[in-house]
Formats: sequence, C-alpha cells, structure tokens
Amino acid sequence: WKNNTEPDLKMYRVFKANQPQAPFLEITHEELKENRFTDTVAVRWINKGVYYKVVAVDHHYNQSDYSKILEVKRPDLIAPSAPVLSKIEASTTTIYLEWKPSSSEDVALYNIYRKGNQDKGWRLVKAINQKTKTYQYIDPVEKGREYTYALIAQDSAGLQSSFDNTIKVKSIDDKTIPKVTSLKATVDRVNKKIVLSWSYPTPIEKVKIYKAEKGKPLSIWKVLEGIENQTEDNEIYINTSYEYAIQVIAHLGAESPLSERVEVKY
Repeated sequence: WKNNTEPDLKMYRVFKANQPQAPFLEITHEELKENRFTDTVAVRWINKGVYYKVVAVDHHYNQSDYSKILEVKRPDLIAPSAPVLSKIEASTTTIYLEWKPSSSEDVALYNIYRKGNQDKGWRLVKAINQKTKTYQYIDPVEKGREYTYALIAQDSAGLQSSFDNTIKVKSIDDKTIPKVTSLKATVDRVNKKIVLSWSYPTPIEKVKIYKAEKGKPLSIWKVLEGIENQTEDNEIYINTSYEYAIQVIAHLGAESPLSERVEVKY
C-alpha cells in the first residue's frame, strides 16, 4: 500500500478475516514500519477468499480509520468433480452424448475429448461454457468406427477432472439398430390381461408395439417412451391367440427391424 506521509507515523497494523462480515483479527504482532506485509494462508479452506484491512498508528498510538477491505482469492488446487455420462447413442454419422453436470460450483467449461482406434492421443472436439447450461452434444463421426470419449469438467483456475471415466461407442454401419430379442408375453388370467415385457442394452427414444390376432397382419398397437420395458393388454378375448412384435427407435432416428413374433393364447 502507499506510505502515509504524516511525520509522526509510527507503524502500521494489519488485520485479517475469512469473511468480510466476520471480526478482523490483527496479524501484525510486532511494529510494522514498512508499507508491505507477507502473510501465509491455508489453501484447502472452505472459504474461497481471505480479507485484509490496514490502519496507520502515530507515536501517540492514535489510529487511523481502517482501509478499504482487500479481498484475496485463495489458490485453487482442487480439481472439480467429474460430470457423469447419462446417455450415449450412435447413428451412422453422429454420436449423441448427454451428461449430468459436475457437483463442483466453480466449473467453467465442459471439455469433450475423443480418441479413435488409430489415434495416439486425445483430441478436444468441443468445449462448452457452463454458463450455457448445455449438457448434451452431437459429435459428427465416420460410419462404423469405434471411438473412446472422455468428458472433463474444467474450473476457472484451469484445473480439470480426471480422465478415469471413459467410454467406448461405435457408430453404426447403416440406419438400423439391432432388433429386440427379449420380448416375452405372459398370460395373467386372474387379472384378465396379457403382460408384455422386454429389454434393450442401450438407451432408446421410443418403443413401437405391434399386435394382431393369429393369422392376421400386424399393426401398430402402442407407442411408448423409451424408458418403458413393460406394458399390459386388456383388449383381449377368451380362447383367442394373439401375436406381438416390437420395434425400437433411437434418439437420433435410427430404427430397429421388427422383432420376432411371440404368440400367446388367452
């Protein structure tokens, strides 16, 4: 700080606090003649800043008003927590990534790194500013190739979360995705219904269910959200055989072939 010009200046006193509203405690325990002071601070501290005030004292120990508060940000040595990939979906030309944001408050960027099978190192394909609140990205890729992705949070100090959580995904060779092979139909005679259930190994957008009486052409019966893996059919008649098939649609529009039909008699 600038030196006081009073001829009867005796010393300075420096005060410190961890919050600007908290009591300031003196940290100069000897007479400070110079207009500078070196302090040490704990870096791993819950408060991001440390605060100082200075006063001048004359030979009669009269004390000046406090200076304005000076805020000093502590060095940031703690990397942010990593975001979590929550949805990955491939098409012929793109790979869709969706994630849950980092729990750290000082995240500035989400960096998406990609590495192909023939690549020696990571390549940054997209940096997304946290201020946009964007937590998804569609990456243009080549058809039928496998890629490894790492999603990294970066804070305002440039520190990044680790590359430990990576994931491999392959773009598909055509506009179809694998068909469902797990469709089951179960008769529930007590509750007078047929229960359909299925599973799929990757996230999907929609599920189309086809139905027909045995020997008749299939037609679309229901369209469900991709998170569903079960439904019930109450529109049935006793001593009647029904056939069902299922088709799934990916987030980017790729469709599976129709599954094999399952037959059940009510």
